[in-house]
Amino acid sequence: MTSKPTEIAEVAPLLGGGDKVQPIVVLCFLINATMGLGFLSFPYAFMKSGIFLGAVGTGLVGIVATLCALYVVVAMANFKALAKSQGSEEGTIEINDIGGEKVELARMIYSSFGPAAHLAYTVCLSVSLVGTMWSYCATIASSLATMLPLWTPQNGWMTCDIVADESDSCTTLYREWLILSTLMLLPMCVVDLKHQAQFQIVMTGARFVLIAAIMGDCRQLH
Repeated sequence: MTSKPTEIAEVAPLLGGGDKVQPIVVLCFLINATMGLGFLSFPYAFMKSGIFLGAVGTGLVGIVATLCALYVVVAMANFKALAKSQGSEEGTIEINDIGGEKVELARMIYSSFGPAAHLAYTVCLSVSLVGTMWSYCATIASSLATMLPLWTPQNGWMTCDIVADESDSCTTLYREWLILSTLMLLPMCVVDLKHQAQFQIVMTGARFVLIAAIMGDCRQLH
């Protein structure tokens, strides 16, 4: 049984306005998203899986991402077409009041594909976000455990390589950094994106500094 698309008049009261984000901030968001967790974990993932399996897995993920992007485009097109048709007939809804920057994707999907698709999207998005945040916390915790000392009940202040060291003290250190990194990232989950503009710009600059440091370190190794 397929769900009927919800009329735009039912969704319109839920839509809220918002300030536009400057292009430079959008660019920083894109850079930070592209050079995020994958930038840090891809080399290790390829080392463990091998070039062939790593390339195949990356290709499959790329195909899924492309299909998801196509569904997003369809949802946006259906939503705007529905808004245009009903707005012109009823004279109550203006297209400019339902711009892409003011409407959440979940509401577009709800209006275009119905409640079943909206529920599926919400579940998949929640799983993806939880997995991404867990991966970020684990990556940050393992990196900080290697670089910065922290006190543990077994050995006091220490650092360790969580990948190579399987001792209880190293596991404790990793869990301590995991808790701290989670507490550091939690505020970013509840702050609206438009209020993170300055932070995202700073993080973009930090990424380029990191790239320069990595390239300089590689030159010294040769």
